[in-house]
Amino acid sequence: RLPGMLPGSECFVFVSLDEIVHTPGAVLSAIAAKCSELHGEGNGLADCTAAADGLRAPCKNASAPLPDDLAPDELTQFELAAYYRPHNERLFRVIGRDLGWHND
Repeated sequence: RLPGMLPGSECFVFVSLDEIVHTPGAVLSAIAAKCSELHGEGNGLADCTAAADGLRAPCKNASAPLPDDLAPDELTQFELAAYYRPHNERLFRVIGRDLGWHND
């Protein structure tokens, strides 16, 4: 983590959409733990996280994969990945976790 880059970043819980969709109980538990850490116990989130165990979040924007003729070619994907890599890595340092966006 880079101190001072995101003032108050220790007050945030950064989660991916994949985590929200597949493990909402774990996400709520992480949020509850952060709230307890910042504000003390007894904030009422324990009931919320217990109720979320085993639930799956609705997937409202699901879509089928792109048809082959619309999918970007490998060179374009490589160039985009190379362009965004330093920006993504900086974001990962700021938020204190790697979101797994680099497949290589």
